[in-house]
Amino acid sequence: MERIDAGPRQTPPSPWGMAIIMENGRLLGIVTDGNIRRAILQGKSLKEPIHSIMTVDPLRIHQGSPRAMLAELNEQVGVRGGSESKYHHILVVDSEDHLVDTITPFELWRRSDV
Repeated sequence: MERIDAGPRQTPPSPWGMAIIMENGRLLGIVTDGNIRRAILQGKSLKEPIHSIMTVDPLRIHQGSPRAMLAELNEQVGVRGGSESKYHHILVVDSEDHLVDTITPFELWRRSDV
């Protein structure tokens, strides 16, 4: 996906309200409906490159046991500030930043034995 207006034709609608931007199988970032609304309010053209509005450092954790993933999530939230409720979706990646899964904090908690 290169342009903002190309998203809906290249990616099926997401129940998460976001498009995951990847290149050569690696995660580059995400674009949410909020990113698009802010771009429109700022007067940006939908013909602009998608990277001009995408979130380049979305919350991501590495694939592992649910307990290890929960620990990494807590660490990431602590570093970024705020609370887990701010993050509606978590991207799970492997060691090379390839997307493995997209889960909610609740789903991650449910998978764990905590």
